[in-house]
Amino acid sequence: LWGGEFLICGIDGFIRAGHISSVPLPGGERAIKEGWRTAVSFVAESLGKNGRESDEVWNILEGIGFAERYGRERIGTILTIREKREFSPLASGMERLFDAVSALINLCDRNSFEGEAAMALEGILPEAASFPGPSYPFRIEEGEPFVLDTFFMIAAITDDLLAGKGQAEISLKFHNTVIAMVAEAVPFLRERYSIDCVALSGGAFQNSYLLENLLPLLELQGARVFFHKETPCNDGCISLGQAYLVRERLRGR
Repeated sequence: LWGGEFLICGIDGFIRAGHISSVPLPGGERAIKEGWRTAVSFVAESLGKNGRESDEVWNILEGIGFAERYGRERIGTILTIREKREFSPLASGMERLFDAVSALINLCDRNSFEGEAAMALEGILPEAASFPGPSYPFRIEEGEPFVLDTFFMIAAITDDLLAGKGQAEISLKFHNTVIAMVAEAVPFLRERYSIDCVALSGGAFQNSYLLENLLPLLELQGARVFFHKETPCNDGCISLGQAYLVRERLRGR
């Protein structure tokens, strides 16, 4: 399941040039509604990426309260099915990352409507929140496509939780990390593909903190930045884009 991507686009097609880390969604569509499942998957995945023993996952999940909230039996089932691709498809969507972080800090572990967990995370940002500011580690794994590895960030978030850090502080560091990831990837792609137009689209950019801090940052890098004003930035604009492409292709462009 795609998402969280950097696409190089034109009338004739597109290139999936990069994306954030993919993670198994235990139970497929059910994990989209129950973000705590995705959180468990992220924690388990982050251990291997950080060279830590897989049996540490129980120590972490108990330490951050997951074992108490969801029960060892249910978590054990999730850890089992996440290894079976037919029951746990890989997904790189940005919303799944927001779901996981929201569940990890015990803010919103289930979406009763689309984007609920992400909205909750934005809603607890401190009033004085700003970028640049405190953030979490991440790295770019080069390749075709490249991957923005978010598992270092997840490991750091669980460390903060075990150290007793608060929800608002973690949310701020998380948002700042997302901004930093995009700000590092965009110049890399602009140079590789010799383009200066950057379009910020997708549900993540309903988040005003992300949008308002990324716009000036990318413009300072010399990019021509486009964002939504009269059309929605989430899935509501997909049909308009499809109609535009069909029209242009019928014109023979």
